[in-house]
Amino acid sequence: MIYNYEKVLEFLKVLIQQAEEKQKYYNETNYGIVRISSIDFEVMMGILFGEKKGKNRQDLENHEVKSLEENGQAVWDFHIKNGLNKLIKLMTVSHIFVIYSNEYNMSFFLISGEELTPKFEEWRSKVTANLGINRSHGYISSDWIKEYGTLIMKIENEEIVYSYK
Repeated sequence: MIYNYEKVLEFLKVLIQQAEEKQKYYNETNYGIVRISSIDFEVMMGILFGEKKGKNRQDLENHEVKSLEENGQAVWDFHIKNGLNKLIKLMTVSHIFVIYSNEYNMSFFLISGEELTPKFEEWRSKVTANLGINRSHGYISSDWIKEYGTLIMKIENEEIVYSYK
């Protein structure tokens, strides 16, 4: 597989430029720091893997993308009506985790659905239980992702400092 590392960095620089332009308006209205959106991370990973948007609510053709802050958690939302189907589907695709910090430093980790299946199986009873609520959630910490994931790319200070060969 050929990864488009340089094109990802080029896209990130466009996002940073846009964020810098928007920041003054955020400051004026007391909205804090401009953040990269989850859709931007999906586009970034589509560029990296050469994939288009997936069908049936899947992020990309062969991957799901989750973004989370350093020392944070990736969160999945399971609705009562389709939660089990979603959980089963998550076991069949690979997952890209984008762990980011301030200053647009980020690391990209890859974990297969097969490798995540034991974690997803832990959530099955919660997803299928009718607790009188409309949804349930599953969580994976950034520490767990770093321990079990394969680092495929790391960007610091707008430079690629690691790329998987």
